[in-house]
Amino acid sequence: AVVSTQSGHYGREEVLGQLDNRDKAVAASGGTDHYHFENAPSVGQIECIRIKTDKSEDLWLINYLIIDSSMSKPVKIVNIDQTAVSVDSKEGTKSLRMCGKIYSEGKTFTYNLQLRTLPDGMKSHPGTKNQVSINIIGEKDSATGFMGLANNASNFVNKKNGGHLDFFDLESTHMVARINCIELEISGDDMLCLSDVLVAGPKSKVRFYNTDLKCMSTDPKKKKVPTATLR
Repeated sequence: AVVSTQSGHYGREEVLGQLDNRDKAVAASGGTDHYHFENAPSVGQIECIRIKTDKSEDLWLINYLIIDSSMSKPVKIVNIDQTAVSVDSKEGTKSLRMCGKIYSEGKTFTYNLQLRTLPDGMKSHPGTKNQVSINIIGEKDSATGFMGLANNASNFVNKKNGGHLDFFDLESTHMVARINCIELEISGDDMLCLSDVLVAGPKSKVRFYNTDLKCMSTDPKKKKVPTATLR
């Protein structure tokens, strides 16, 4: 597998090199492997990582990883959707992109979210099966950074019925005292149309409304955008 890193969700992407450990079985079940890349290009503070394979049909399921460099604080990236890396499309994906946050064993802060899709009649199929991420922004440029929302059987997949309400609890090492706005991002072309989002942080609680009725998608044919900012 080949690994590359990215600074931010829209920063440049640089290939680090090949994940190859010939001295032992790579990524044994339940095990931990360590890799070191010499003279690898730097993107600054790492936020996202991509792992690709174009040869092996051997499924590789990563639970989480921690990555750092001389120019980046350690970042913990969790495979929230438990997506496997494999050239076999029935087992997983050939290119897995994941984003995380600066890793710290110190204090963390909890953010409770409620996301509601648009009601029936306003948009058809407002839910999505794709990965959704959120960045919570406060005063003095404080922010959590993009955090992935676990998308399982109870989250966003009720595509025929609008007005669907989902709940998420997220942990961050960043404390946003007074929440001003949120940024949302979707990873795939399956459209998402939200009605409102309630965010409850350590010191404030705010409900944001999608007053423009904007939907998100990476598919340009649907004339939507992959990100949205609610204030």
